Amino acid sequence: ESEKDLGLYTDEVLSWSIHIEKSVNKAKSVIGWVKRSLICRNKFVMINVYKSLVRPHIEYAVQAWNLPAVHGNWRQILLLEDVQRSFTRLIDGIGILPYHTRLKKLQLTTLLERRMRSDLIETFKITTGKVDYGEGLFRLSRSGKNILKDKRGDRIISNRVANYWNKIPGWVKECDTVETFKARLESYKQDTIESGASSQGHFWDLSEILLSKINNCDHEAYEIFMLTNPKIAKYKGVNVT
Repeated sequence: ESEKDLGLYTDEVLSWSIHIEKSVNKAKSVIGWVKRSLICRNKFVMINVYKSLVRPHIEYAVQAWNLPAVHGNWRQILLLEDVQRSFTRLIDGIGILPYHTRLKKLQLTTLLERRMRSDLIETFKITTGKVDYGEGLFRLSRSGKNILKDKRGDRIISNRVANYWNKIPGWVKECDTVETFKARLESYKQDTIESGASSQGHFWDLSEILLSKINNCDHEAYEIFMLTNPKIAKYKGVNVT
């Protein structure tokens, strides 16, 4: 049996499976409403609908239940990602493109990467005293810059985020406001990618891991099939216009 408290569902073994499934179902019911009711599906309208009506369902209190990208969690991670994959297929001009291409055109990241970014932001808030909760969650190194793991497992935010937090340079962490931290984190990501430097172990590396697990069939054949079978494309929720 599951219990609901403060909008979160959990069970006797503190599993978040039920909460994730219910959240995904809520998000997909909104996508179903969009399919039935929304005529204008240009990028500007759709991305605002997605960010305001769909994505909040699968990101509520995410720091409490975010799943580490390890064996045993991938079914649920891909289930969450499928919400964004399904919605972006509905958008004019890009619905038939591969998922990674749709993300680039919409300036989105995978939900897996976005959740870890959210963990990093929450870590910054807690470790710098910007909030009055969570102080006992983190064990910091003597310098105060790195996070030390403990034996509580990867489901707790401090252990889940440690490796990614410790890869971030000091100039990103040493800032006065949350908005500055967000801006520096994004700047560090873009500079590292553009320089061609090794990004292995950084939080954005999660996107590549996830995309490698998505079944990428012969996409050219897929496009031809959908374009020549518009009724099937409509049934599958793929916008071929």
